[in-house]
Amino acid sequence: MKYNGGFMKKKKDFDETNKEDLEKNLEQKDQENEKVESEKDSEINPENPDSTESAEADKVKELEAEIASLKDSRLRVMAEYDNFKRRSQKEMTRIYQDASSDVNSKWLDIVDNLDRASEAVSQLDENSDLDTINEALSGLKQIAKQADKVLQDQGIEEIPALNEKFDPNLHAAVLQNSSGEHESGTITQVFVKGYKNKDRVIRHSVVEVAE
Repeated sequence: MKYNGGFMKKKKDFDETNKEDLEKNLEQKDQENEKVESEKDSEINPENPDSTESAEADKVKELEAEIASLKDSRLRVMAEYDNFKRRSQKEMTRIYQDASSDVNSKWLDIVDNLDRASEAVSQLDENSDLDTINEALSGLKQIAKQADKVLQDQGIEEIPALNEKFDPNLHAAVLQNSSGEHESGTITQVFVKGYKNKDRVIRHSVVEVAE
């Protein structure tokens, strides 16, 4: 019986010892867990100066990178626009030069014909027969028609004037006719022909107008 009683006492002491050890282990585990949680909190805690500064620095770097990207995009767009303007200007200049060359070529043909007509007229004298004179005049009329054709091809047309009602937008009056033979405001004589391109007046007709 004493043996059994001693055994029970030892068992009780053993259980109490294990209980104390277990409690110590649990307490140690709790302390370790609290330490780990504290370290985690310090990493994300906004009150931690180091963490806040690091986050702000990262944000600044991100914004700076975004600004740099926007500046780069803006510079590329501006460069592309400048290139487009230069190409457009170059193309417009080329088109204008081509059109101008075509028109000038037609006028050069007229100039050549005028030179030939001028030479023919210079050879006329009081001994020239009527056929020769008429031939020279016919050549001049043909040149005039050729010039009118070039103007028409460019959309340029003569402004109607003679016997028309005076229009200050189309005509320029330099004289007044007081004969009373015409209705007031009627153009009685044209000194210089006027021309227009559609609605745009290139040159006003210089005229005489009835009072």
